[in-house]
This record gives sequence, structure tokens and C-alpha cells, in this order.
Amino acid sequence: MLFRVRGQRTNGTLTAFETTIAPGTGPPSHAKRSETLYVIDGEVRFKLGDHPHDGGAGAFVFIPRVTEHAFVNIGKPDAGIRSTSPRQGWTSSTLTRSVISVVCHILHYML
Repeated sequence: MLFRVRGQRTNGTLTAFETTIAPGTGPPSHAKRSETLYVIDGEVRFKLGDHPHDGGAGAFVFIPRVTEHAFVNIGKPDAGIRSTSPRQGWTSSTLTRSVISVVCHILHYML
């Protein structure tokens, strides 16, 4: 995972990063602040509350604040994800089950 923008540089208002998720992996379920997720490539299953949703390249998900959510790569190749969140608490241990790499500068693609 490479952070493009961290909360420390935005007075705690935004964190932005991009990751590559290995097949069968993803972060544990969590619910705090709102979050956006964009699938760059691969196939990802998002779980928002009790509702699963599958999405491939180009899928965009907005997760409202305090919504329990998780996602997992359900495809065979790695899946790329871009994420933005109004928080500064992300650490590399947040996605310990994921294989993580940088793909490109997130803000260039998200704005």
C-alpha cells in the first residue's frame, strides 16, 4: 500500500491510497467514517452491512459513515483498488491479508 495523501497533510480530512489485493484476500470488516472504493481491475465482492455486491473493473462504491463493510478479491488474478476516506488512521497492518502494491497516483484518477 502506498499512501498518496494522509490525514496529517490534510488536517485529518482525507486519506487516499491504492492497493493490489491477492485472490481470496481483503481487509477485515470495519465501520467508521465514510469511504469510497473503486475497482481498477479484477473482481471484488463488497459486503455492505448484510448485503454482498460483486463488481469488476470500473465498479465504484460509496460506503456511508458507520456502515459495517468489507471486501475480498473473488477473482484469480490480483485486484486493484483505489480508496479515499476522511480519516488519518490507515496503517499497512489494516490490510495485512492483502498483497499490496502501488499502481498510480490516486488523486489523478479520483478527481
